[in-house]
Amino acid sequence: MRSIGAAMMTIMHWWKKRFLGASGEPVLNEKGWAKHTRRYDDKNALVEEAYFGADGGPVLNDKGWARMTSINDAYGRAIERTYFGADGKPVNGKQGYAKRAWRYDNHGAVLESAFFGTSGEPVLNDEGFARFTNVNDEFGRTIEQAFFGIQGEPVVGTKDHRYHRSKRVQDERDNELEFATFGTDGKPLSGEEGYAKVIRRFDARNALVEAAYFGTDGEPVLHEDGYARVTYVRDNHGQVIERAFFGTDGQPIKQKHGYARIIARYDAYGAFVEEVYFGVNGEPVLRDGGVARISVMTDKLGHQVEWAYFGVRGEPAIGPENYPFHRARQILDERDNVLELATFGTDGKLLEVMDSTSGRRCAKLIRRFDATNKEIDSECFDAAGNLTSKKSQ
Repeated sequence: MRSIGAAMMTIMHWWKKRFLGASGEPVLNEKGWAKHTRRYDDKNALVEEAYFGADGGPVLNDKGWARMTSINDAYGRAIERTYFGADGKPVNGKQGYAKRAWRYDNHGAVLESAFFGTSGEPVLNDEGFARFTNVNDEFGRTIEQAFFGIQGEPVVGTKDHRYHRSKRVQDERDNELEFATFGTDGKPLSGEEGYAKVIRRFDARNALVEAAYFGTDGEPVLHEDGYARVTYVRDNHGQVIERAFFGTDGQPIKQKHGYARIIARYDAYGAFVEEVYFGVNGEPVLRDGGVARISVMTDKLGHQVEWAYFGVRGEPAIGPENYPFHRARQILDERDNVLELATFGTDGKLLEVMDSTSGRRCAKLIRRFDATNKEIDSECFDAAGNLTSKKSQ
């Protein structure tokens, strides 16, 4: 479609998605619409988006609006978007606003964004603020962000922004070295995870090697997972082979999963083969789920074909809640479909467990798949090797 304006021509690009029934008639999908269209300008910037029902009329999408229009700047960046209902009037969708506006700095980074209702009045969005502002560095990276209410007053947001203001420090490689949050009074504010500031260290490969957490008084504080500092040791491939946890006193601490240190081992091809858990004094301990060690066997392609659980003395153990067996073995085809899965108890004998995909108790489950990787049928066997059920898809 071409529209000719004063002294220039703009080319509009269209995108359309439809859902059709067996006879080719429009039908509603699970989100309540039959057709979805988008319109773009010559910079490939979105200028309109709309949803329609089976009768061709406008309908609300799962976000609570039927059409959106976008006004973009000369660089194709959205500076204003308005949302409309099926009746063509502005509507506050599930996001809580009918219009959103943006301002940008010279680097193209967002300086400010504000939210408005159906009559153009400031409103709170679904995250609890009517406007946010950014302070960006010379590289266009946001180093400070703040949230405000309908009257321009400082507010604490909701969801992922449970603070009024945040400040971050990044290195020249864009790693976030420090992130701190503050309340409406300008003082440090602890979030749901239990800390007001986190300081991180990265290695030369940009991999995280340490994270430490601090409270509103600037002192070490426990993260919600039960530690004040965590360190990482990585192998030459960057995989974590050791994690250690420390308390506010700098000493090893058992975090919420029941261990103070975890050591992982990988084979020469980078496939995971073992994980062992230790206490504050370096002794083997049971993690939540009742296991001290997990071992894995892989095939030459790196596929996991067997895994088992062990206790603190190396004795066979039953795995955690969703894995109530000592050992499991599986056979995969070249397309990674699990053709056979067998589970065993600590005595080495087949053990019946609940198969989460079919709701059957099986000691061995055999599946067949077609050329499109769709399961054709499956057979369930008990611990004595008897076929107990067969299910076709």
